Amino acid sequence: MKLRFTALLLALALLSAACGKGENQGLPAAPEELSLSVREFPLRSEEDGMDLCLGVKNGRALFLDLEKQNADSPGGRNTVEADLSTGEWRELGFWSVEVQWDGKDTYYWVGMTGPVQKDAMGSQSGAAGGPVRYEWKEWQQEGIWRGNDKGEGELIYRFPDGKKREIRNLALFGDTLCWGERIPDETGGPDQEEFCLLNLESLVVQRRTEGVEYWVDNGCLFSLDRRNILRAENLSTGEEFFDRWVDSCSGAFYRNDRIIWNTGAARFQIYDCKTEETRDLIDPMAGEAEILWEMYLLRDRYLVFRVTEPQLDGPEQSKGLRILDLESGEVLYRSAEDPQVEKRENWYYSQLLAEGDTALLVGQEHEPVEYWALTGKGALSVFTLQ
Repeated sequence: MKLRFTALLLALALLSAACGKGENQGLPAAPEELSLSVREFPLRSEEDGMDLCLGVKNGRALFLDLEKQNADSPGGRNTVEADLSTGEWRELGFWSVEVQWDGKDTYYWVGMTGPVQKDAMGSQSGAAGGPVRYEWKEWQQEGIWRGNDKGEGELIYRFPDGKKREIRNLALFGDTLCWGERIPDETGGPDQEEFCLLNLESLVVQRRTEGVEYWVDNGCLFSLDRRNILRAENLSTGEEFFDRWVDSCSGAFYRNDRIIWNTGAARFQIYDCKTEETRDLIDPMAGEAEILWEMYLLRDRYLVFRVTEPQLDGPEQSKGLRILDLESGEVLYRSAEDPQVEKRENWYYSQLLAEGDTALLVGQEHEPVEYWALTGKGALSVFTLQ
């Protein structure tokens, strides 16, 4: 499918100039001619081993098979890697709950040790009543490994203090590996949360313990606290250079001395760090109740995001994928309006991931009444900028 967008804003600017208006007004750039191809691969998660997508790079995607709850589970597979150009997939040589890779030959995964025999006392329901002892085998995380697709490598990060910890949301940004680390409180108190950054050259770990959300983009460390204060600091120097209250923010990016973030699904802001000026972009077609979930920036210009809308009498309605041109300020593409993207009953998109020129929507089918009762049918919709 080829989608081509006209230079409407440019024509309006020329018309305004001909009327003696609009000179030196700094009008937004017109949309460039853009081609977008869309391909879809149907799948059944229990057969293909694709349940949870962990990341997209260089036209490939990693998936975690949720049927594999531990390394000895007979019904599940190891981490699955899919070629998004062909729909073909292969099973990698390791099992892990968190995996990332550089898009080439190096993989990073959370290593698991065990199984450890566990037992606990509980109460037995029914007429018999009384206490009963439960036993199970439990796998525990040991740290982060770096290696190849066969699972051959080295342990580059081991949990400190000998405490039981849990790594979540493993992410790779250049030469920095990031994750959240949960530390259970053995006394029954609230668990501790840390955000960790591992320099892959020096293997030095930085830790942040404040109760805020962190992420990294292009050498910038973002944080969003409970008061909705968005901050940005230089990852190398630690210098903070942005501090602002935001509302309904799903994420932010730092590119070309600009901070880019959203306010809900209808409004987007671009802050110029040099001029200290903020530009607002509005999508007049976005609904007031719509929710923006994952958001990615492609080619430093196109904001790609997934939108849903809550429904009072049923499951939320998926609005699919949208592409916003930051230069022109226009939403160039809405998959919900694309006749070549198949529309189905009882269908929702659970994930959006994007990198380079590729965006991936992970779709799943649910039962007509039960929103979370999945049928096992799914599809991967691959959108590629040409």
